Amino acid sequence: MAPRLPLHGHRSALTTTPERSRQSAPRRRSTARQRLPEPLVDVLPEAIAEAAGTEGAAQALRGILQTATELLGASRGFLLTCNDAGVMEVACVRDMRPVDVMDLVLTQASLVVRTVLRERQPVAADQLGRAFRFEANAADSRRAAIFCMPLDLGEHRSGLFCALRGTDAAVIGGLDLEILHGLCDQASLVIGATSACTALAQLEACIRAGSLSLPRAFI
Repeated sequence: MAPRLPLHGHRSALTTTPERSRQSAPRRRSTARQRLPEPLVDVLPEAIAEAAGTEGAAQALRGILQTATELLGASRGFLLTCNDAGVMEVACVRDMRPVDVMDLVLTQASLVVRTVLRERQPVAADQLGRAFRFEANAADSRRAAIFCMPLDLGEHRSGLFCALRGTDAAVIGGLDLEILHGLCDQASLVIGATSACTALAQLEACIRAGSLSLPRAFI
């Protein structure tokens, strides 16, 4: 069971209204998938199709996270989700423990995480956790020790991809961002497919039990 963190005291900072989400949500990149590394292009559709199984989804997310972090020259990273009640959950991690992710989210990366979940735009931070805007191919992107991008998980949930980079990281280019957008789209599809399967299983259980209480996904 992935660790969950209720943030009732910080809900206003970590959640956003549907109206604002629709206004600030980034446009989807139609060409990003064409620029993904060829092996990944071949594997991802099959992984998503098999995401109904827990292990299949986990394997797909691990592959996406590994590719995304390596693209940024990072060895560590994670995928995080947050529902409209302010509860955060670690969906996937690379080279770190889920408890360390939560510690990071509440300390050094707190400002970046809040900003990405609220505005649904890519945001970076330096080694001290100070968030800043950056442009692709700008030398300033070298100091992006923490780099986060949003996941499109619908109206009731938000999420993000986060990579932790070293001090010798390279400049983040425009093509890098296009590929990362494509990878985040793929991660969103896998997480969404897993949630849908879970909701269907809950619905089936409710029907068998004769319960009238439906899973939230069907309300």
